[in-house]
Amino acid sequence: MNNSGIHPKGDRILIRPEEVEETSQGGIILVKDTTQSEALAQVFGHLVAVGPDAWSDYSGPFAEVGDRVIFAKYGGLLMTGKDGVQYRIMNDTDITCGADEDLDVSSLNPRKSISKQKEV
Repeated sequence: MNNSGIHPKGDRILIRPEEVEETSQGGIILVKDTTQSEALAQVFGHLVAVGPDAWSDYSGPFAEVGDRVIFAKYGGLLMTGKDGVQYRIMNDTDITCGADEDLDVSSLNPRKSISKQKEV
């Protein structure tokens, strides 16, 4: 449901980026490493609204309202809705893929992935 007051036009879409919260193995919420948390939070989100011309150049939509998606890190404009939540409005083609709801965003650490690749 779109409570933002923001209504995309043309081929634009509206996404609510996820917040990343890191916890220790004991369940203690850790202070965020803002650079990593912001980087991850700005690529995962939920599709909130779709403009009338979204994906009109393609055979079908890339995602449906409510889907969890991965999108271009620097895509779109940040806007705060009337509900106080921060959203991104972007082009329909800025969605790169879908993501399962149980994919743990906080466990994705690009720095660890790169170091593991170097060790191999």
